[in-house]
Amino acid sequence: MSPKASRALLRGHPGTDTPQGADVARVNLLTDRERDVLVLIAEGLSNADIGTRIHPSAGTVKDHVSSILTKLRVSSRVQAALLAERAGLLRDDGAYTARGNAR
Repeated sequence: MSPKASRALLRGHPGTDTPQGADVARVNLLTDRERDVLVLIAEGLSNADIGTRIHPSAGTVKDHVSSILTKLRVSSRVQAALLAERAGLLRDDGAYTARGNAR
């Protein structure tokens, strides 16, 4: 899914307008690197694209994604992206990283 399509899906999903306490608490369980990967998942990047962007091996990215899904208690990348949006990790223009730093 393209980053543009991901953002459109997130904007159109009910309940994604305000951060939810439970969602924020679940996101806070993630390491900084896992938050970075979560933001890239929400941008619609594949594991290979994430590896190219932040330079870990494909296996490491896969491990991060698995850990993210487990910690967030979701079963798909789309659900993880929706939770990231509800937790306030993303801006409409995708200009923030998981640590909140402008790109």
